[in-house]
Amino acid sequence: MLPGLLLLRQTTALLPRHFLARSAPRSPFLRRSYAMASSLPTISLNPNEQKLATLLVECADWVDQHPEEVDKLRLKDEEGNWIGGLRGSEKVELRIAGGWVRDKLLGRESDDIDVSTSPDPITGLKFAMLFERYLDTVGHREFMGKLTKIEAKPEQSKHLETATAMVCDLSVDWVQQRGQEVYTEGSRIPTVAFGSPVEDAERRDLTINALFYNLRTGQIEDQTGKGLADLGLVPGQQKRIRTPLEPFRTFHDDPLRVVRAVRFAARFGKEFVLNEDLVEAIEREEIRAALRDPKKISRERVGIELEKMLLGRDPLYAMELIDRLKLHPLVFLYDPSQVTSASDPSSPPAPPNHSTSLLAAQVVSDLLHSSASALHPLLQFTVVPLPESSDAHLEPYPSATALNEVYPTTIKRFYLSSGLLPLRDLEVVEKKKTVWVGEKVVRDGIKGPTADWVWVRKAREAHMLLSGGVQKFAGEGAVERESDRAEMGLLLRNPSVHDMLHSRWNVSLFWSLVVDIVDAGADRARAEALIAAYNRFVDRVLGYRLETLAFNAPLLDGKQINELLPSTKGSPAMASIIALVVEFQLAHPAAGPDDCRAWLTSEENLKQVEALLSKFVKKPYVKKKGGQQQQQQPKE
Repeated sequence: MLPGLLLLRQTTALLPRHFLARSAPRSPFLRRSYAMASSLPTISLNPNEQKLATLLVECADWVDQHPEEVDKLRLKDEEGNWIGGLRGSEKVELRIAGGWVRDKLLGRESDDIDVSTSPDPITGLKFAMLFERYLDTVGHREFMGKLTKIEAKPEQSKHLETATAMVCDLSVDWVQQRGQEVYTEGSRIPTVAFGSPVEDAERRDLTINALFYNLRTGQIEDQTGKGLADLGLVPGQQKRIRTPLEPFRTFHDDPLRVVRAVRFAARFGKEFVLNEDLVEAIEREEIRAALRDPKKISRERVGIELEKMLLGRDPLYAMELIDRLKLHPLVFLYDPSQVTSASDPSSPPAPPNHSTSLLAAQVVSDLLHSSASALHPLLQFTVVPLPESSDAHLEPYPSATALNEVYPTTIKRFYLSSGLLPLRDLEVVEKKKTVWVGEKVVRDGIKGPTADWVWVRKAREAHMLLSGGVQKFAGEGAVERESDRAEMGLLLRNPSVHDMLHSRWNVSLFWSLVVDIVDAGADRARAEALIAAYNRFVDRVLGYRLETLAFNAPLLDGKQINELLPSTKGSPAMASIIALVVEFQLAHPAAGPDDCRAWLTSEENLKQVEALLSKFVKKPYVKKKGGQQQQQQPKE
């Protein structure tokens, strides 16, 4: 049996039993945690984690025995100077850092492992490459997937060599143990030196993310002396969201940590208190200015953090935190100087009421969790897993037999639209085109996927259509008319209401109800009347069987219409003529193609077709000649 596999069999059973001590830790912070070890839970490694831990330690021993292998990996900068020093005599140290340690301590599984490496010059990338080589030497390269390397680029102030790969079915990132960071003015990319475990812990965003698992000793290390208590693992200590160092310094170095603090607070819930100094730092204008500065913060990263919040366990609490910390204009970022009011472009727009977003999120949450008696079943949604696809954003919804099933992305978009609701009357001109500010925020302010900014735009447009439609067809005192079936069918068929992909009519209807309730304010009676009206609207849709009939293909397609009416061939009016066909079949659900042909060729409807064709006939154009305008006919 290979030595590596023999060692794996002998040692993996021991790993879960280690928590805080084979020997008392030297750090005073660790001594305090060590004294409390008997009352704390242990980390249990699953088989893949045990295998990975053993292989990493074996590789570290192999590297210690072969310093020449490290020196072979030295890099040069563009001027030919060596980067980093030669391999010394210190043993390689390996620690798992951050989220995996936190989640394992809380009894949660995690397959995302960050391994920190030291000493100099054992960067993350170098150790990953050595690990790959070690697996080759023991004949088990198959344990590791493709290694993705991110090399140091000193000319771009990127001094960290990092790497990532799948190992034992776990996602592993390697990065050096980090020390002092020096941020150049106007840049988020620091110059980073190797540091001690304490320095590495202190440079992290939050104390609960600054815990280490030492792979050589099997110990948990709380280098800040705060992480275990803040995570709720020290009896009598309040669970907290706070930074290892003074928060102003932490946030000023990297403003994204503000948004991450909100995300983790939302993830762990209200029992985790936001430290007062953290809140005070977020409120300082220097930090708020940094959050607006594209040189200091990546808007795409802000969008990633926001998406995790809205897909997380409590998106409503995330919106509460954004509101409480006055972060709305910094997360949903746009340039106020460029906007106009959609309702009155000639006057400066009124400042948006950001608290509207929290009210909308509260309504979304209430409706999503309402009882069956309050809301029509087709407006009560069941969340189903995303399809297994390389891009779930491109997947269609389930079939019409499961209209109340939605993907998690739809719930996320309800809350995203809530965040944009204060901006619904604001527009901006881009390339001579008027664009809703909310669409621009998702596209540029948080760099969201195309499906998201298209969805929020259509949701806004759908509300403009549906709100009035509900009152017309199902409001108090509404009278049923013969034309209602066709009008309602055309309304549901509108591409902004039902696009056959990301939006469906009942999803759009739900959001329209949310906006109407928000507009009703604290008027509970009005809100109940709105819910009743929307429920009646759904009942009318089902009574007319429009949930299917509204989306049937036209009885006659363009080719068939051309054969019936040759004058329509090649005309831009064809889309309008097909719309007439759809309106006819909605009004006459029992009609077939022959009935439609007879109807379309009737004298009255032929006149309507001719009127449509005449709108698209090329008009005479005016050509100036000798200062005189002459009307010319287009050439035949």
